[in-house]
Amino acid sequence: MTKEERVAGTQMCIAMHICEKRWSAVLALLCACVAVWCPSRLTAARPSKLRLVNVAIRVENLADVDEVHERWELRGTLIASWLEPALRYRSRDELHDRRSVSMDRINKPNIGLGNTLSTVDLRQLDLYVRPDGRVYMIETFDAKLATELDLRRFPFDAEYLPVYVTPLDGDIDRIVLIPDRARSQLATSLFAGLAQWRMQGLHMRAYSDNYLGDTAHGVVFALEVKRNAGAYVWKFIVPLSLIVVVSWLGFWLSPDDFKPKDLLGTGVSTLLIVVAFTLSLTNVLPRTSYVTYIDVFLLICFLLVITAIGATAAIQVLEVEHEPQRAMRVRKTVGTILPVLFIISQAIVFFVFQDRGPA
Repeated sequence: MTKEERVAGTQMCIAMHICEKRWSAVLALLCACVAVWCPSRLTAARPSKLRLVNVAIRVENLADVDEVHERWELRGTLIASWLEPALRYRSRDELHDRRSVSMDRINKPNIGLGNTLSTVDLRQLDLYVRPDGRVYMIETFDAKLATELDLRRFPFDAEYLPVYVTPLDGDIDRIVLIPDRARSQLATSLFAGLAQWRMQGLHMRAYSDNYLGDTAHGVVFALEVKRNAGAYVWKFIVPLSLIVVVSWLGFWLSPDDFKPKDLLGTGVSTLLIVVAFTLSLTNVLPRTSYVTYIDVFLLICFLLVITAIGATAAIQVLEVEHEPQRAMRVRKTVGTILPVLFIISQAIVFFVFQDRGPA
């Protein structure tokens, strides 16, 4: 090979190398354009349609309601159902026919409870499919749940204890939970409730929440419970009301039989009893940052006893100043006004502290 041929071969190799680099740059530019204009073709495929999942809850047992820490315990059953078109089959009895199905044949939705205070263990009870391809998954659970209690009407309050059922992990933006009203229910067994609370009903609604940029579509169930107020009425409200009435007896009796000094002694004794009664209730009453009905009731009783003591002092002053007629008028007026004021004030307070609806 001559010198000229070697030089020509070298030049050809250099030219081919330059062309390869240019074509690589062109290909890189084309890939960048595709990435800008067609990003969906370079990313993982996402479901184009959200899957609908019906959820229901059966309340088996209301185990506890902790008013101090605002939490409650529930044993229940979670029922989820969704369509799996690939599992459809023909049947002569479509209403009652069902077939068991294994977990590896279904696309199980990942759902759980959103307001739990600890990890909830969902234990599967049943898994089956209907002829139309609808899969039913039944799971039981024991959960400690957070809640926000409204104790303003204590002890005549009704509470709404929530259970938030929400999609989890990768299914947050892939499924939509829908309340299944037909299958949601309360257990009717005697051990299902508590002595202090009566289960009144189960409310439910769909809700949406933002979770790290994704929208989670869940369902919130609200268990309506009403407090059994009978024990509080007969142990606290009625006795305290009678104690307050005792402080007024002297205004209704003859001045000759019940002197102002006797009225004053009765009023002071009643005041001490009311204070002792209030202190004994501190271990029973809920600790709240707001005023409850029972707080206002105790305050009214306290103020009326103080008013009776003040009226007794006024009567004593009038008698010392030798104005028995004015003292008699004050005695009769106070004896009439205090009971009326007590009844009206209690009616107003009872009306003001009304129940709230479900959140």
